[in-house]
Amino acid sequence: MLMSGAAHHGRPGALTAMAILLAAALPTGCRTDLSNADLRGKDLHGQDLRCTILRGVDLTGANLAGADLSTTKWRKLVHTGKRCRADLRNARLRGADLRGANLTGANLAGADLSGANLERAVLSGADLSGAVLDEANLTAADVSGAKLRGARLRKANLRSANLAASNLVEAVFENADMQDANLSGARLHQARLDGANLAGADLSYANLKAVHLHRTKMDTKWKDLIEVNQVNGFDTIIWLE
Repeated sequence: MLMSGAAHHGRPGALTAMAILLAAALPTGCRTDLSNADLRGKDLHGQDLRCTILRGVDLTGANLAGADLSTTKWRKLVHTGKRCRADLRNARLRGADLRGANLTGANLAGADLSGANLERAVLSGADLSGAVLDEANLTAADVSGAKLRGARLRKANLRSANLAASNLVEAVFENADMQDANLSGARLHQARLDGANLAGADLSYANLKAVHLHRTKMDTKWKDLIEVNQVNGFDTIIWLE
């Protein structure tokens, strides 16, 4: 069963909260299509939106705290083990409340999450390539193994966030708070960390080739290792206690 985006294209905002709740209640495996829907300010907290297509949807100021937008297996429609994932490409989520939301494996490429609250959200394996997360709150969020290539996180709060093994190539973290963040094994090639605070952060096995570190605050041990690596032409920090 599909809810076609075309059904509400000509009537912005016509899709009601009740329709969303009904769509979210569809059996696991149904690709509910809410593309381009106007859901500004809607209360969708705790809803099961797994595999929902939300491409281009406007969720500005929406409450998605505790919502499940994670990758899941199609159990009823597909039996090949193929995985689907919530599609939020280019979605507008400015200021949205996504605290504790499960966005595992979700596609958020190009999404606008400026000022969104993603505290303790799970974004493991998610695609945030080119996404905008300026001033977003990602305190203690799990972003491990995620793709953030070219993403923008200026002045974002990433305290105690888990970014282990994430692709952060060319990402912008200017003036971000990354204290106690886990960046072990992360790819930070040409990332911009100017003015960021990485005090207490774990950079072991991180790839810092051509990374920008002007006015960046970090523990002395990492600064020393980076300087040694640059002299010797190494890209990856290896830290052995």
